[in-house]
Amino acid sequence: MATVEDICRLTGKSRATVSRVLRNDQQYRVRPAVRQQVLKAAAQVGYEPNHLARSLATGKSFCIGVVQGQAEKSFGSPFFAPTLLEMANVALERGYHLALLPVEVGEVGESQVLKAIHRRRIDGFYLSTRIFGQQTLDELIRRKIPAVTTDPPTELGASDKLSVVLRDDRSGYVQLAQELRRRGHRQVGYVTGGYLTRDPVRGNRLAVFRQAMAEQDIEVPEHRVLCYEPRTDGAIAEISEACRAMRANMDRFAGCTVMVGASDAVAFGVADALRERGIEPGRDVALAGFDDLESSPNFPTREPFLTTIDPQRRLRGRKVAELLVEAMENPAFEPTTFAVPTKLIVRRSMIDASACCWKPSH
Repeated sequence: MATVEDICRLTGKSRATVSRVLRNDQQYRVRPAVRQQVLKAAAQVGYEPNHLARSLATGKSFCIGVVQGQAEKSFGSPFFAPTLLEMANVALERGYHLALLPVEVGEVGESQVLKAIHRRRIDGFYLSTRIFGQQTLDELIRRKIPAVTTDPPTELGASDKLSVVLRDDRSGYVQLAQELRRRGHRQVGYVTGGYLTRDPVRGNRLAVFRQAMAEQDIEVPEHRVLCYEPRTDGAIAEISEACRAMRANMDRFAGCTVMVGASDAVAFGVADALRERGIEPGRDVALAGFDDLESSPNFPTREPFLTTIDPQRRLRGRKVAELLVEAMENPAFEPTTFAVPTKLIVRRSMIDASACCWKPSH
């Protein structure tokens, strides 16, 4: 097994210098050329740091706590799993590991997080789903423990006290609007579950969609928007809920050349309702969604069909982990906000307006 001494012999540098580079110690200045020389030598000899020795030498656990409410649902979610996987990959690359902390939502959950903070076994936290309150935030700041969130409680004003990684819905919708205009679409229908219009962090997805369309001179009038309240939760249930809502409101969308679902599950439900009327998405009408579920291992699809907006969940996880590691290794690090761009993926469900043949019934 390669040792620090092997790297010293290969580079001709002192043990102190090599150790500082391998620990990414920011308190001592090491010239970039020397740093690169040491890292290259470490890779060449296959050096792997001794976790126990690092912990004893630095007093750190090299552990990142992942705090997620409704853990059984969240950890198995196709929406969160890619983010978590990429966080784990980055952590391993940088010599850290993840500790999953399944906690309850509410006061009980906050007490569990505070207990983890007081035990001092975790160097940094990822806090998700508005799981923390003012007491947790104050304790993290007092103890100078880095934390990153993807959806801070707005009432805490936490964005200037810990790093935030947000999802930028607008970028994907702007690309969709440009694609629709290029293909000649002017008659647009939009279907959404009510909860997607009142997200306390990302706001009203419908409003973001409408603004992006307006910038391309595409109007989305009220009668071409269907906002329904689902009777049950979950991606699979959302398909049947959207189908039920669309089925009862089909006539208001006759003449549309494109239907857009606020999520892929909604779009799939819209597609089912259309097919019941003999209207085939990708042939008679264009169809688009949001989430890129067909690329998820949870929904294996041999040939993805739906045009969609990819939220780039892996990039989200990577940025969370990178910001946390940087904050844990650099005492001078200042909290920052990073917006993960969403991007349009065009598939077979997108056709030109001139090819559409869904006409109003007389």
